[in-house]
Amino acid sequence: FVGLSAGLRHPPHNDERVFVENARRMAAELSLDHGFYEYPRLSFFVVAPVLALVGETPPAASSYYWARALVAATGAACCLLAYRLGQELAGIGAGLLAALLLAVSPVAVETAHAFRPDVLLQAATFLAMLAFRRLGDAAAPDLLAGAALGAAGALKFSAVFLLPSYFAARVLSPGPRVAESPCHFECRYLSTHRLRGSSNAGTVDVVYGEVMRIHV
Repeated sequence: FVGLSAGLRHPPHNDERVFVENARRMAAELSLDHGFYEYPRLSFFVVAPVLALVGETPPAASSYYWARALVAATGAACCLLAYRLGQELAGIGAGLLAALLLAVSPVAVETAHAFRPDVLLQAATFLAMLAFRRLGDAAAPDLLAGAALGAAGALKFSAVFLLPSYFAARVLSPGPRVAESPCHFECRYLSTHRLRGSSNAGTVDVVYGEVMRIHV
């Protein structure tokens, strides 16, 4: 949160002004019209209650500071989400490294020091990717993934590029499993061998397969 007030002695960047001024107008007028149609509405709805609490009309330094604080808090949460995703993919070390790299990234730090929808979109993307990891035969992960994708699309139109990732994760997700089992094996069929039983009553089929994945 260091440096959030940087540059506020001067007019902020035009993009930031458009978001903050329109969100404050929405809060003051109780309007749903965000007035800046190059972006979807969700980021305006997110910051409007914060600016309503600040109560500056027109928005001044305090309004911009608290709008930036909201983005900075989301950026800090993204470090936790990066850790979780890295930990699930490759272990604790990978999760810590992912969080560290995001925390010290000059681009990420600079982006988190102004109010724009990019950091909010980043959080929605992390949540979507975590949901993709859980896709299977249950409906809940698909609902969570859909909610995260919907939030991302309501923040920035470029979120449409997340859709191929969802479809790929859905196609590659494991099929139905025994819910009570603590671990699951995905196997590739190799062959079946029929053996004679210990009596003349029948035979025994032995199926051979190669373990491709283990889910614990």
